[in-house]
Amino acid sequence: GYADNADGDHFEQTFGDLQMGSFRLQGMLADRIKQFPTGAAGTAFNDPANRDNDARGYVDVSFDHRFPDQTQVLLRGYYDGYSYVGSRDYAAPGFPGPVAAFTRGRATWTGTEGTVTRQIGQEKLTVGGDYEYSLHIRQSAGIVGMPGVFQADDSPWLAAVYADAELHLGSKVLLHLGGRLDEFSTFGKAFSPRVAVVWIPGDRTTIKYIAGRAFRAPNAYAEYYADGVTVAPAPRPLVPERILSNELVVEQRLTPWLSLTADAYQNRLKQLIDQVPAGTGLLTYFVNDD
Repeated sequence: GYADNADGDHFEQTFGDLQMGSFRLQGMLADRIKQFPTGAAGTAFNDPANRDNDARGYVDVSFDHRFPDQTQVLLRGYYDGYSYVGSRDYAAPGFPGPVAAFTRGRATWTGTEGTVTRQIGQEKLTVGGDYEYSLHIRQSAGIVGMPGVFQADDSPWLAAVYADAELHLGSKVLLHLGGRLDEFSTFGKAFSPRVAVVWIPGDRTTIKYIAGRAFRAPNAYAEYYADGVTVAPAPRPLVPERILSNELVVEQRLTPWLSLTADAYQNRLKQLIDQVPAGTGLLTYFVNDD
């Protein structure tokens, strides 16, 4: 069919950045409305009520200073917010007109971070930590004029400590060693190590080996959303996705204006989060599946 005046996008944003010496203040507000005409996910085709509205804002204050003894200190704190409203019209059997449904999400969180970097001769050591607390993550779904279908309000938190060392093993070998330990209120601890060895056999050649392990935590939708209409509660708690990466890089400078790079890598991903059918019907749920 033909969609008439039903596809649109409206975006507004304002941003501010004030810096004075070692202090910095940033802030941002943004709002976006997106109409879509395609009749996605069973919605009424060519209906201008089918739209998404996203809003985001934050304030970030930081102190970043290098002291005379080659020590650099970074301290920051932030307050962040996000809001989403999705509106949908469905042509339901037995109803004289379209049925207006909605999905809402709203989150506000605050956090702090501290990092200290110290240069000791040629070596460099970085240590730090951060903490983030969600004041609330609210999600709801329903039909206009009827009791709510789903509502949830959660307040997760996360904390982390990390360290990184840059070590010179002679004049031609550089070693990076790092690690980060995260703890989430939802699933517990996760450790992410990394190592990089850089060998410089000549003025024009560099060879690097890089290895690391990292994770991606379940997002709030996969973790908490279960309206019983399209998404069912997960049969077991979600755990983070994991990745183990290995990479070998050879860089060769041929002339001052021409260089050649060869890169070989392998990434192994496990416990990927997927949305799968919950038996027959429209219901699905999230699970660590792949």
